[in-house]
Amino acid sequence: MISLPPPSSPAASPSASSLAMETQLKIWNIFCDSTAEPILRKARLAHVHENVGIIVTIDDDVFLLSRDTSDSEGSSLNVIKVPELCGVRVKEFIMETKYMCIVTKAGDLYSWSRYRIGGGPKDRPRLKLGSLHRRRVSMAVVSPGAKIGLALTDDGQVHQWGCGKKDPFLIEKDPQRERITSLACIDLICLALTKTGEIYYWKIENPLGKPEKMESDLTPFKKITTSKSVIIGLTVQKTAHLLDISADTPVWSPVLIFGVGDIASHFTEEFCLFEVADKIRLGKMFGTNGWMCSFPSSTGVDEIFAKTFQKSHRSIKPRIEMVGPRESGHSLCEDIARLWDANDADVIFSVECKDIGAHRVILKCRSTHFAKMLENEWKEKKESRIVIPDTKYCVFEALLYFIYHAKLNLPSDQYENIFDLMKLADCYCELSLRQECEAILIQNINAENAFFLFQNASQASADELEDQAFKFIVDNRSTLLDNISSSADLENMLGAQALSKMVMGLLRRYR
Repeated sequence: MISLPPPSSPAASPSASSLAMETQLKIWNIFCDSTAEPILRKARLAHVHENVGIIVTIDDDVFLLSRDTSDSEGSSLNVIKVPELCGVRVKEFIMETKYMCIVTKAGDLYSWSRYRIGGGPKDRPRLKLGSLHRRRVSMAVVSPGAKIGLALTDDGQVHQWGCGKKDPFLIEKDPQRERITSLACIDLICLALTKTGEIYYWKIENPLGKPEKMESDLTPFKKITTSKSVIIGLTVQKTAHLLDISADTPVWSPVLIFGVGDIASHFTEEFCLFEVADKIRLGKMFGTNGWMCSFPSSTGVDEIFAKTFQKSHRSIKPRIEMVGPRESGHSLCEDIARLWDANDADVIFSVECKDIGAHRVILKCRSTHFAKMLENEWKEKKESRIVIPDTKYCVFEALLYFIYHAKLNLPSDQYENIFDLMKLADCYCELSLRQECEAILIQNINAENAFFLFQNASQASADELEDQAFKFIVDNRSTLLDNISSSADLENMLGAQALSKMVMGLLRRYR
């Protein structure tokens, strides 16, 4: 019997989802060059704008890839590391031809003008402050040509820059307005969508920005998006509309496409994609030479934007796709899942003095970490039973179950087990499982688990979970703190480190 060595760190080797990400990115021309392959193998986030791409790796390094279009067709790919963005935990890029914004998981906003290769000292990513100082940015948008930029902070405030104002400034807030969830802007007008589906707007010629409520019988809206010169709105009744800004008061005009479930666009192209029944997608090009075409349901949104413009409409993250059915009617994933209950396991794990079997070939194919272990240390020793120390049986079983089924089998209310599984997935380089665990925990934050999750999230580098647990505690402090009579009680509950983080977070939020 041998004891399993400690797992390598997540950055040591690319996970299965990062390998899938490499394939996912090959639809973009900029990533098809062999020079980019070492970076693509470790990619966790990417964005493309024609002949420029940017990648964040699982090591949190950031690389800019560019090809000079003025050179010959066979010009080489230029790759540079961007030290200003390494280690800042980027979560979203907003790119146009000469400008990009970068939003981090910590809520910082960077801007980068003239981001081409070889930029001088002034052409480097810079942290935007102004009214954003000590506030956390949740999303940002820019208008075509980057004349106007907007940022939404987690306190529900909107900040604007551009048109001669370099630093962000705060847009006047209506105390009666519901919390804002998304933003859109073109050169002449800005829109804000609230959580109740109402829309507020303000025109750019007013530099102070005084939003007015847009009165409409179409509300509630559920989404707004922007093409190069048109703002498109989608209502909860599945109708799509274009905003006419030629009059003093903007009005919506209907798009003659019915049963619209979702919309997507790129703010530098006169184009919008409408998803209708059975996931059929209709692409509409606006303007005098406008056209419309349909795309089959098998064609993904990223693929449509890659084929049509070579521009990603949002930052690209790993996705898990089910393999299509064979003639037998069973998918490959279903066939692998059937092996879970088979009695022909050729490797046994001992966890908490209980055995659980698995198949070497499945582990090697589905898990980079297990493949490395089986090929190296275990190959020579030929042991059939491997001890897994310091791990709950139900948690390790859930890890193996995910490898076989690509889904989680723990009830959502078992937050401690799901948290332990997230930590185990982090150690075993199972990025997709780790992300799924974090998403489930975020969706189920409540009074029972909020303090536990905030205190322990950093153990698995779960920054978004930590942020959302903190937000839940602050928003529900009147009830959560009823039984806490002093700061000493709070420190005993959270620990000194977590308490310090909470104090700093409160200082930033209520400065």
